[in-house]
Amino acid sequence: MALRLFPQENKALELLSDMAQLVVDSTSSASRMMGSPVSDHDQGFEQALEIEGRSTDAFFALMTTVRSAFVLPLPRADLYRLGQRLNQATESLTSASHIIKIHSLDRFSNRASDLLDLLQRQASLTAEAMRHLSDLEGLDEYWVEVLRMSKQSIRTTNLYQADMMDRLKPAAYIKEAQFTAQLQAASLSVREVATDVGRILVQES
Repeated sequence: MALRLFPQENKALELLSDMAQLVVDSTSSASRMMGSPVSDHDQGFEQALEIEGRSTDAFFALMTTVRSAFVLPLPRADLYRLGQRLNQATESLTSASHIIKIHSLDRFSNRASDLLDLLQRQASLTAEAMRHLSDLEGLDEYWVEVLRMSKQSIRTTNLYQADMMDRLKPAAYIKEAQFTAQLQAASLSVREVATDVGRILVQES
């Protein structure tokens, strides 16, 4: 098998796993920012930007590896799509942190924490799954679990929006809804990674 002859080519999978871990870090950063006073929002957003920068660097490193490697564990287009979706998830979470900062948001429904917890769990599973794309071990369970949590995230978002409608005035609702939309966008990006993994499993079966 080519991958055993050229183990160094698994660098692409290591970079994908690193990018998924940066999604985990981004969720933690956003969660800390939600619980911090407005005076700390600038610092929190700087941390979010730093994580986003590391994700972008990892994505560029992935593209360099994909373009230069002789043997790869997956087609180049698949590796690109997986990396792009993970980078987009981190960018969406950075946008969520930016919205907290520019609108000085400091009060959130418990639903926001629920959404971040679901996303963090999805990203943690993804970080581990990326390392197994060369042998596809355990990826059926990963695929199903992330899709299950994605559905739960959608239902939680619906409840969050209903809660905001009940307790917020229109201007405040719009601000917090922007934040919620970025969390949901990040969750969708991670779901698309799992969907791509499912497609790869079908192709390789």
